[in-house]
Amino acid sequence: MTAALDLVLRHNTWANRHLLEFCAGLDKGVLERATPGTYGTLLQTLQHIVSGEQWYIWLLCGESIGASVDEKVPRPLDELVSIVTRTGQRARELAGADDADRTLTVDGKPWKAGVIYAQLVHHGNEHRGQVKSILGASGIEPPGVSAWGYAMDDVARDGAGG
Repeated sequence: MTAALDLVLRHNTWANRHLLEFCAGLDKGVLERATPGTYGTLLQTLQHIVSGEQWYIWLLCGESIGASVDEKVPRPLDELVSIVTRTGQRARELAGADDADRTLTVDGKPWKAGVIYAQLVHHGNEHRGQVKSILGASGIEPPGVSAWGYAMDDVARDGAGG
């Protein structure tokens, strides 16, 4: 795996964890809020991010990480943090040994493994944006989860930026 792909996957995991940890500190009523144009409630959207990552890992290697997350059945946010941390680590491990041109069959259609990794990251970005929209519409300043924020946090954490 290239260092660039590893950085992208590390950011994705950090952003998911960062957002879930922030939302864990919110009042339960906030987790039931929704905004038109988003996936569902705040909690459903967070759970969808996690269940999506579980599915992408399953597509890539046939492995299930954590108990399957159903967006309609509320789960504790600390449990979601644990699952998303493990799916993120597994994505990095898989990408490190995978061939981006390896063909997988999804719903009867051939897809390259590289497309699955790209979709894993895109899916997280899209739905994190929706979570931030719900928070903003609720008058709550959402946490920064951009790559810039990750880089600054990474530099602050270990002084090396990597």
